[in-house]
Amino acid sequence: FIAFLAYTFAQVVALFIFLIVVAVFGVISKAEMDDYLDQFVAPAIILSIVTGAIALVTLFGWWTRSHSARDILAEIGWGLGTRVQGITGVLFGLLLAGISLAISHWLVPITDDAIPDYLGRLMSQPGFDVAVAVVAILIAPFLEEYLFRGVLLSALKSAWGVSPAVATTTVLFMLVHLPQTWFYWPATASIISLALLASAVRIKTGRLGPAIALHLSYNLPIVVVYLVLGV
Repeated sequence: FIAFLAYTFAQVVALFIFLIVVAVFGVISKAEMDDYLDQFVAPAIILSIVTGAIALVTLFGWWTRSHSARDILAEIGWGLGTRVQGITGVLFGLLLAGISLAISHWLVPITDDAIPDYLGRLMSQPGFDVAVAVVAILIAPFLEEYLFRGVLLSALKSAWGVSPAVATTTVLFMLVHLPQTWFYWPATASIISLALLASAVRIKTGRLGPAIALHLSYNLPIVVVYLVLGV
C-alpha cells in the first residue's frame, strides 16, 4: 500500500502545485483564471502521471537497499512471458474492448447529458485528446500493471492469499478510475473486468508482460474509436 499511496499522493501534489502556480502567476480575475487553467489541463494530467511514476521508481530504489533488485523484480513478476502468453493477453484485451465498445454504442449508448459538466469541459479543451491518448497508450498500461498487478497484487497475495489480493487490487483500480466512469455503469464494469482479467493473466503466467499486453490492447481500440475516429 505504500507504493499505491506514493503513486496517488505524488499525482495529486503535482497536479495541485502545477495549477496553483499557473493561477498565482498567470491570471487576475476568476473568469480569466478558469480560461487559463483550461489551457493547462492536458499538460497537468501528464505531469501528474509522470510524477507518480517517478515516485514509484524512487520507492523501488529505496526498497533495493534492503532487497536485491533481482529478487524484487522476480517477486512482482517482471518479465515478458512467452509469445503465446503475450498473444493471449492481446486477444483478451481486444475482446474486452470490443464488448465494451459494442455496449456503449448499441446496447447502452451514452448521451451527452449523462457526462458531468467537469468532464465535458475537460474533454473540450485543446490538447486533452492528445494527453489522454499518451496516458492511455504509453503510460497507463505499463505503470498501472506494475503497480496494481505487480507490486500490490504480489504483496497482498503473500499476506492474504489470491482471492483477497485480487479483490482488493480490483477495488483500488476501480477507485482510481472512478472519476472518469462513475456516471456510466458500463464503463465502471469494463474497468472491473479489465482488472480481473489482468489479475488472472498475471497469476496464471507469473509475468507482468501478458497483463501489460492485455491492458494496452484494451486501451488502444477505445482510444482509436473515441479520440481518433470521434465515434
